[in-house]
Amino acid sequence: MSISVRSKCVGAVVAAAAAVTMTAGGAYAQDTAYVPFKVNADATVKAKQGGDSVSISVTKDIVDTLKLPLGSSSSVRYGGGAQGRTNAPMVTGSRGNITLRLPAQSYQSADVALHSINGKRVLRGKADAAKTAGNTLRRNVAAGVYILKVSGANGGTFAARLTHGGGDMKINVAFGGESASPARQLAKSAAAAEGDWDITISAGGYVSYSYTLSPVSGVNPTQDITLQTGIVGLTMDNYPRIDGSTSTDPLNHIIAAKLLGLEYEWREEYTYTNLNGNEAIASARVRDVVFKNSTELPSSFRNKIKRSQTNGAIINLIDGETDLIIVARKMSADEKQHAHSAGVSLIETPVALDALDFILNAENTVNSLTVKQIQDIYLGNITNWSEVGGADEAIVPYIRNANSGSQEMMNEIVMNNTGMADWTVSYTDEMAIQGMMPVYLEILTHPYGICFTPHYYKEYMVILEDVQMGGGDIKTPAVNGITPDANTIENKTYPFAAEVYVSIRSDLDHNSTAYKLYQWLQTEEGKSVIRESGYVPN
Repeated sequence: MSISVRSKCVGAVVAAAAAVTMTAGGAYAQDTAYVPFKVNADATVKAKQGGDSVSISVTKDIVDTLKLPLGSSSSVRYGGGAQGRTNAPMVTGSRGNITLRLPAQSYQSADVALHSINGKRVLRGKADAAKTAGNTLRRNVAAGVYILKVSGANGGTFAARLTHGGGDMKINVAFGGESASPARQLAKSAAAAEGDWDITISAGGYVSYSYTLSPVSGVNPTQDITLQTGIVGLTMDNYPRIDGSTSTDPLNHIIAAKLLGLEYEWREEYTYTNLNGNEAIASARVRDVVFKNSTELPSSFRNKIKRSQTNGAIINLIDGETDLIIVARKMSADEKQHAHSAGVSLIETPVALDALDFILNAENTVNSLTVKQIQDIYLGNITNWSEVGGADEAIVPYIRNANSGSQEMMNEIVMNNTGMADWTVSYTDEMAIQGMMPVYLEILTHPYGICFTPHYYKEYMVILEDVQMGGGDIKTPAVNGITPDANTIENKTYPFAAEVYVSIRSDLDHNSTAYKLYQWLQTEEGKSVIRESGYVPN
């Protein structure tokens, strides 16, 4: 029998037994997987597979069993041999596929036979170590209990008890001499198992945990789950008011989902189009994180998570309209003046890393720029692409609107607050409410334009593979020969890595859920959720 656990997030510790023993009498339904769960808190365990959903409530540190319906399947219960020893035969089974791994030193060639419980032989085959692998197939094998017997030419023998749900039976035989632990061999042989279930364990005051489970018929290994402490007592009713930028909105939703045990998904939200008269000359789509079944959640909770963009979020925090914000920069000079006038000071703490990427039309032959070249382009000192190894065409630099998150990032980390020429804003005031996508539409329609964008937004929120336009696509040039990616941002070798800040007012009540969330984002648990969102923890 095998079980495969593939983690989707780093929010819990999972321990699963490597082998399963048959209980007395074997009184288990052949079409059901029995999966015991032990959790370190009173929790709900929910399993989903397509449209099917099964859940149980478990008591802290008490084992309870989740029963998962399966289709036609085969499970393995060991009836003899040395299954638990290193270099012993290993048998795994799922849905009529039986994998038998034999150590070559003990089974250079082997007879493989399958018998019904009353001794009738159903299937027989031979396996040879010289051929490394082979298989034997018998069609339309009746449901029931069978005995798999293996006899090796070198004297090795092995037997296993199989429970088959009916249908074709295929026995795959492979030989090997590796000295791996049974647990490791089980994990390897189970990698392609069918019948995956999405498991979610949630409990109040803990970070919910999700992973994929591939159970088989019968008793499965106990899932020993250790949930990580979140914010005790946090509910939808007392969840703080959160605001942020366009590119931090997914993170804000994922944080709430993990802390409150909600399910979330990435979903396409908008399609943006550049028009020339009535003709669409460029279009692109953007996606964001939403709560599943969000319409069933109280609007009073949903309205607490806003996306006022960077400047709007900072002003809202200063004015007391929100409790906590996550944005990709500190206050600008005029925002500091607004805070000073209001008698308010902010605490701005870096919790993640983003970067400022530059984007070009794919038709542009330039693939790399230096920091100095980018600065000179935006200072007006370099005006033609031929000056940086490109075509003899005029450079069309675009900027963002004043006080936008990416414009302030550009001023600070690229231009070192020296200012830049009065270039074309990358979208009209009328389009500003739509966020950053117009940047991409401008570059799509101007082969010799250049603009900048947050790395996270480009990598996770913009859908470029379906962009339809006449001129081509968008590309990201390297800067000083370094391409922005998770590694170069984390080690800060990419020149324009930028910090993402969680900000609160300095007069925030330390007993408030907002302050507890501010503290939690700086813990290892908080960092794991930040990484799950796609950001690099600071």
